[in-house]
Amino acid sequence: MIIIGLGTGRCGTQTFARMFGLPHERYGPRDLKSDVAPYYLEEVDYIHSHADARFVCLRRDKIATVASFVANNIMDEEEASAFYDAYYARAEELERRLTTFQIFHTEELNAPDGMAAFLGIQPKKSQRITTVCPLYQGKIREKKGNA
Repeated sequence: MIIIGLGTGRCGTQTFARMFGLPHERYGPRDLKSDVAPYYLEEVDYIHSHADARFVCLRRDKIATVASFVANNIMDEEEASAFYDAYYARAEELERRLTTFQIFHTEELNAPDGMAAFLGIQPKKSQRITTVCPLYQGKIREKKGNA
């Protein structure tokens, strides 16, 4: 079985990869190996039809996710909000259709029993996400120079 982890890219995919001992953003489209990266969302149907795979999609709170995109100069607020909505609309459609695709909230990385049961494996190591991702839980640091 291969494991594909995915999410918007501001939601804990690096933590998930470390936790379960998976590569992060190796990207080899159609090579059918375990990996964790945001861009696998459009590959889910192909992978599902060609391999025994499980898909863990992480979802972080929208406000915190959008703020992280903006704070890291990846997208502006409008683009990040639209991306988030489109990404999870597609993810929810896949979750409804495929028993091998499940969305987990980012905070579940702090107690990954549900993920472990879904994947059929135990985490290799654990690190609380507030340590790995200090922007998590809406604790957005103000940029210096902003009032």
